[in-house]
Amino acid sequence: MNRLRMAILAAASLLLGGCALFRPAEPTKLQMFTVAAKEGDFLAGAAVVDITPESNFDMGGYAIGRDATGVHDPLYARALVLKRGEHEQILVAVDLVGLFRPFIKEVVAEVPNINPERVIIASTHNHSSPDSMGIWGTPPIRSGLNDAFMQKVKRGILQSIADARAALRPAEVGWTTVPIDPTEFIKNVNRKGLVDPEIAVLHLRDQGGGATIAVLTELGCHPEVVPEKNTLVSADYPGYTVHALEDEFGGVGIYVSGDLGALVSPVRHMGDHHAGVYWEAAKRIGDRLAEYTAFGVHSIEHYEKSPRLAVYHTPIYLKT
Repeated sequence: MNRLRMAILAAASLLLGGCALFRPAEPTKLQMFTVAAKEGDFLAGAAVVDITPESNFDMGGYAIGRDATGVHDPLYARALVLKRGEHEQILVAVDLVGLFRPFIKEVVAEVPNINPERVIIASTHNHSSPDSMGIWGTPPIRSGLNDAFMQKVKRGILQSIADARAALRPAEVGWTTVPIDPTEFIKNVNRKGLVDPEIAVLHLRDQGGGATIAVLTELGCHPEVVPEKNTLVSADYPGYTVHALEDEFGGVGIYVSGDLGALVSPVRHMGDHHAGVYWEAAKRIGDRLAEYTAFGVHSIEHYEKSPRLAVYHTPIYLKT
């Protein structure tokens, strides 16, 4: 009995400790992966694929054991592919709370004809999405992961990349940063006033001032306007932002999260809400971010037809 108890305790220690005994050694020097393209025609393509869940699942982002009761608005994988000569870069933004590296590596390994270091899969960190990391279930009884949903996410990411590649065409790109008034919709809960007061804006269009291919916007704020008591799937305010951008410019709207810190959060109380679920506030914040982004797009004076594309990639090790 004592031996059995000791074995159980040893196993639990390994699990709770992150299996530190089997962790690879930290390198003495970090390697930087760098690749750049300065020659060849510049092409861009973008695409959107629905990844909304279809079955029962746990919500991710707030308390554990939060069962979903339905869908308020859909979730998407939004891909942007840039290419110049033989060099290709891929960004996919997904309306999820997060993805662990093993899953990302598994997905990227199935993207044909590209070095995995040139593919970025970024979660918006949306708190009204399913548990896509397996840490919001009911431990130790079960994980919060739904295998069918994760397979749909994987297929959606891969399909969005394939569709964006199929849509590649000669393009030009303009970019800018836009100062914002952070008091309108974001705040730092723990360190008052410490927020990023700028957004980054990227506009890709057909060469010669043609149709929009994609508009990308970035904000440093948690997508958590919709509070913990909500049990309906939603893309939160980024969903409203990208749809507003698509309505105004066409093409594909893409939202990526900037520095979120601990803790840059939305100002939820925007004057109109109901039953504790702040859908109006989410829309207002999303629309306001779209307005700032649109101002940025309209202020771009120069579009580059032959931009230098570059990727810089290095691992980061955190001491625990």
